[in-house]
Amino acid sequence: MIQKLFVNILAKKAMSAQSYGRKFRVRTPKPYALILCLGDERIFLIESIDLEKGVILGASFKDSELRGVHAQQAKMKISDLDTLQLKIEHVFDNHSILFNSVFDFVFNQITRYRYLRRSIVQVKDNREKKKFETTKLILKSRIALLEHLVEHHCRGGKPMTLEQIMSATVNNRWVFYKDSKHKKKRLSLMLESLEETNDIEVVRGNQYQVKAKAIETIEAFRDSNLKHKQIVIIQKGMLLLTVSLAFFTALQSGLIKLATIINLEKHLGTTLIVLGLVLAFMYTVNQLHNKKFKSDS
Repeated sequence: MIQKLFVNILAKKAMSAQSYGRKFRVRTPKPYALILCLGDERIFLIESIDLEKGVILGASFKDSELRGVHAQQAKMKISDLDTLQLKIEHVFDNHSILFNSVFDFVFNQITRYRYLRRSIVQVKDNREKKKFETTKLILKSRIALLEHLVEHHCRGGKPMTLEQIMSATVNNRWVFYKDSKHKKKRLSLMLESLEETNDIEVVRGNQYQVKAKAIETIEAFRDSNLKHKQIVIIQKGMLLLTVSLAFFTALQSGLIKLATIINLEKHLGTTLIVLGLVLAFMYTVNQLHNKKFKSDS
């Protein structure tokens, strides 16, 4: 009885079979799809109701697909509504919400719960889409790429194609970036460079596999990087030491005069203590750096 009442009320806004078939492509002034189901199986799409003849008009489903969309309307007795379940699908803004019963439909029309939840999801999706579109696509460096391939191989991974390497090292959705073609070509050049240095090899036509020489290349890079960092630390320490010596020399010669509370003539050991602290600082920094390098290796 309740289903018959709602069918009669919503029939004026019920979508036709043609409109329902292209519901996300064309906007329609009739946003509701009235679907009769037997359990989870769709049976009939209601387009209109004829109370005088006691029938409902529409299109029937076959394997969840509408059939006879362009043919003559199918008919069903109004009395059959008592044996079937009415589900209402509201189509709007390229989205749809399916209500499993009349009570579900009425409840959400009053509380707007499903609509609010759909809006929250849409806002979140739009934010992620905007973040995705504004994020710059960054490739790994040559050595970082080689380290990734070595790690992948050591974990029992199979040889990868260019596209698989791109997905593993950049982003699974890299193909949707505007400059994806440019980055793909750049990655291809990096892989060719590693192939020329005998760090990787091409197998099965288009797949890349690391070779044993990759370990030697990575260790040589780390050693070179360590030496560079040590040289930088020594240079900074020498600069600090030179500045400190110049400062205390100027103090002792009288070029720079501090307040009488700091009288270096009566405290000859102050200079040596400060210089010792500077050297101890340089030594500590160097030891910590070496310890960090060993842990990275």
